[in-house]
Amino acid sequence: MDAGKSYFGRLPSDALAHRQPPEYLTTWAQGLVAAFKRRSARAVAARATTRTTLFNAADEPDKWLTNGPFVPDDVVYGTHQVWEVSASVSPQVWLDREFDTLTDKMIVVIPGLGVVLAAPNQRTLDFMEEYLLARVLTRRLIARRGHPSVLSPNDTRYLEEMESEQYRQSVAATVAPEEH
Repeated sequence: MDAGKSYFGRLPSDALAHRQPPEYLTTWAQGLVAAFKRRSARAVAARATTRTTLFNAADEPDKWLTNGPFVPDDVVYGTHQVWEVSASVSPQVWLDREFDTLTDKMIVVIPGLGVVLAAPNQRTLDFMEEYLLARVLTRRLIARRGHPSVLSPNDTRYLEEMESEQYRQSVAATVAPEEH
């Protein structure tokens, strides 16, 4: 930790802060659940982030959120694919336009507003949000000294297909975040 702080500097004092999401973002998350239910019998939970860092990252999604995974955990915990959706597009229209088959986990950034997360259950949402937060904070630290290298699409695909990583995802979904 000391070496990291010495090289990259300290995290901003509000790096782990929470705040109330804008009403539009909360409504969009609820709309995503409703749109998902119209298309699939699978259960889904969705919510707007409350993390100040993720709200700030939504102001520059190409720089902090949508530019690809750079560690295996980004892939394993579902934070490698971040979709960008205009605030003027409803969740139903977006799902119908973008997905023939729905994915189990979704991270959606609405530029300038924030991030909406969707997953099969609340525990998975907790993991996704924590790893996305860690990813953004790590990228911000690296940006002070250079540029992070992202995993190639082949590496990402390989990680997604690994049986051991699929098992790790299933275990993570059943363990409370504070136990992890």
